[in-house]
Amino acid sequence: MAATSAAVAILLGVAMLLYWCLTPAEILFRHAGLIIPPPQTIDLPVRLTAFAVAMIPLGALIAGLMSVRRCFGYFSVGRIFSGDAARSLQGFAFGVGASALLKPIAGAALSLLLSGLSPAHTHSLALNIGSDSLLSLLFAAIVAIIARVLVEAADVAAENDQFV
Repeated sequence: MAATSAAVAILLGVAMLLYWCLTPAEILFRHAGLIIPPPQTIDLPVRLTAFAVAMIPLGALIAGLMSVRRCFGYFSVGRIFSGDAARSLQGFAFGVGASALLKPIAGAALSLLLSGLSPAHTHSLALNIGSDSLLSLLFAAIVAIIARVLVEAADVAAENDQFV
């Protein structure tokens, strides 16, 4: 099962790498929210740097998904209300929340990186905070609160088990 999760994470990374290496410059500029003219080509080192920046929020999301995978593993063996399951659920919430917070920052960094390549030699900062990021942040906060309550409940239950 762990090999499957790792394979999915690798496939996501490869897909993102292919996007950054093969997508034409004008589409990259449009996706970055830039309205300035793009260069004819973007060199590989810049594309790899952009890939690394774009992977930061995706890496946080992947870490969160790996954490929820552990949580479901605990569920599958009957440890539904265990502290480990609740802490794994917290890890999921933190991963989703971190990804939602990092997405606009990475987008802004990408807009600065790409705009420096424009033939107009201007730098543009595009900051995009969309409803998808806000909803992801809200979702992460709700799950984190639920997970925190479950962690406290599991700790109280473990403490009570010591008295019996």
